[in-house]
Amino acid sequence: MTHPIRHQRGFTLIELVGVIVITSALMLVAVSLLHSVLSWNRNATAAATQAGSLDRMEQQLRSRLRNASSASVDGRVFTIQSGGARAQWTLTDDRCEMETDGDDGPRYEKYNIGPRDPWKLSLQDGLAEIELAVPEGKRGLPFRLVVVSNNSLEVLE
Repeated sequence: MTHPIRHQRGFTLIELVGVIVITSALMLVAVSLLHSVLSWNRNATAAATQAGSLDRMEQQLRSRLRNASSASVDGRVFTIQSGGARAQWTLTDDRCEMETDGDDGPRYEKYNIGPRDPWKLSLQDGLAEIELAVPEGKRGLPFRLVVVSNNSLEVLE
C-alpha cells in the first residue's frame, strides 16, 4: 500500500530561528543608529542654544562698551560703567549672568554659553577687545569681540 506524499505547510524550526536572528541583528543596528542620531541632535541643539546666547551677550556687550566710561575685569566678573549705569557680567560654571542697574531699574539676564575661562580685556588704539576662551578639554564656541570704544574709555585693573 502506497501512501501519497503530503505537502506540509509551514516553516522548519531552523528557518524560524534564522529569521529571528536576522531580525534581531537588524533591530540592533537600527537602535544604535537611532541612539547616534539622538545624540547628534542633542549636541546640535546645545550648540544652537550656545550660539544664540553668545549672540545676545555680544549685542549687550557691544552696546554697553561703545558708551562706556570705564571697564574692569576681576577674574570671572566683568564690569562696565557708563554714566550712572553699571552692567556686570559674572561667569558661573556653564553660563554668564548679567546684572544691570540703570535708569529703567535693575535687569537680570542669563546666557547659556558653556564653561569659559576668565574674562580677558584689552584696550589698544581705541579698540576694546574682549575674549572668553573655552577651557582646555571642553567643547564650545569661541567668543571674541572687538568694539570701537570712545576715546575716554578707561580700563581699570
